[in-house]
Amino acid sequence: MLLGDFIVIQAGFDVVLALYLLVWPTVAMALLGFMSPNPLSILGGSRVFSLAVAYEVGFALSLLTPVAMSAALRSPAFSIYAASLTSWRLWTNPLTAVPMALALATALISLQCKLMEKPFDIPEAETEIVAGPFTEYSGPKLALIIILHDVELFVGSTLIAFIFLGGPYPFTQTWWSSALTFLVKYLLVVATLTAIKAAVARFRVDQALLLFWRYIIPLSLLSLIAASALLHLSIM
Repeated sequence: MLLGDFIVIQAGFDVVLALYLLVWPTVAMALLGFMSPNPLSILGGSRVFSLAVAYEVGFALSLLTPVAMSAALRSPAFSIYAASLTSWRLWTNPLTAVPMALALATALISLQCKLMEKPFDIPEAETEIVAGPFTEYSGPKLALIIILHDVELFVGSTLIAFIFLGGPYPFTQTWWSSALTFLVKYLLVVATLTAIKAAVARFRVDQALLLFWRYIIPLSLLSLIAASALLHLSIM
């Protein structure tokens, strides 16, 4: 509900469609590397797939946590719209604030890896494999790759801003207040990702995978289990 009284998206299980569509940029990045005869590009493509097995799981589990809890409070079930309406109520409830905080932290880290930004710029590490899967690309093709990355950044950050921070809520009286509120929250997410990029050096492949399988995925799964338990007990 970005434009005041106009509902833009209100569909059950639309978050599943969003997660599915966000997988394809990852597949495209990996295939770009495998389609190149350069061994460095192929190595970069293999790194993309190796990391994707971990961060796609963490990102999906993290986004499903607030969506699952919102299903008990608002219809349609498992929708981005319902999650944006109930996110502030979930943050102010002591029982749901902890799963929300865990899910938000793991979602931000997973998105950082999905975008291949430091410390997860492993597939295109300049000091190791030049530009990874993009080594042989230039001109219009490279421009399309950069645009794909920027679109992925916008969509991923928008999802987090809506699902965890409420999108345009609670200032939906006019279209400009809705747009301004959403913009502030979106920029807050991007600023957080930028701060992580500036503060942490690049991980090795094994370090990144260990981080996800030992910490990020278990924590995101724990938050989803807690959300499911609260939903089942109907104590929110």
